[in-house]
Amino acid sequence: MLFSANTVIQMGRKFPHAGGYYGYVANGISRSTGVYTQFIYLFYQVLNTAAVVIFGSWVLQIFLELFGISVRGYYFLPIPLILIFIIPYFGIRLSSWFYVGTAALEIGIVFILALLMLAHPAPSSSLLAPFIPTVGISSFTLSIIFSLFFFTGYGSVLTLAEETKNPKSSIPKMALASILVIGVLELLFIYASELNWGTSSTTTF
Repeated sequence: MLFSANTVIQMGRKFPHAGGYYGYVANGISRSTGVYTQFIYLFYQVLNTAAVVIFGSWVLQIFLELFGISVRGYYFLPIPLILIFIIPYFGIRLSSWFYVGTAALEIGIVFILALLMLAHPAPSSSLLAPFIPTVGISSFTLSIIFSLFFFTGYGSVLTLAEETKNPKSSIPKMALASILVIGVLELLFIYASELNWGTSSTTTF
C-alpha cells in the first residue's frame, strides 16, 4: 500500500492541484488523458457512494432490530444523499470538520470493537497463531493483490491542495499519515476478529 501511495505523495509534492488525479495526469501526461482519468474516477465515485449508502442503510436496519426497532433500510437512503449535497454548500470549512468528525467516530467504533473482541477471545485461540504462516506462496500472492485494493480514500486529501498553506508538504504527509493510521487500525481489527472467532477455526471465518 505504501508503494501505491508513493505515487500520490510524489505527485503531490510536484503538482499540488485541487483537481486531484486530473491535475496529476494532466500535468504528467496530457490534459485529454487527465479528462479521461477524471471521468473514470467520477464513475467510480458514483458507484462507490451508492454502494456505501445502500450498505450503510442495511447495517443501520440490522442495528435497530437489535433493540426491537423495525425500520426498513430504504427509508434511510435519502439521509446521506441529502447530506452529500447540503454540507458542501456551506463551504470547505464545514465539509472538512464534518469529514474529520465522522472519520474520528468511525475510527473510534472500530477501535472499541477491536478491544471488545480482544477481551473475549475464543477458547481455542492462540495469541501467536495469526503470525504463523500456514498457507503457500500462491495464497500469499493473492493476499498482496487484495491488499492493494483494500485501502481507498487516502487520495481524497488531494482536493484540499488549494486550501492549505503549504500543499507540497502537507498533502503528502496527510496521505501517508492516513494510510499508516488506518493500516495499523485494520491490522488490529483483523487480529482481534481472528482471536475472537478462534484461530483454530479460520477456515470457517
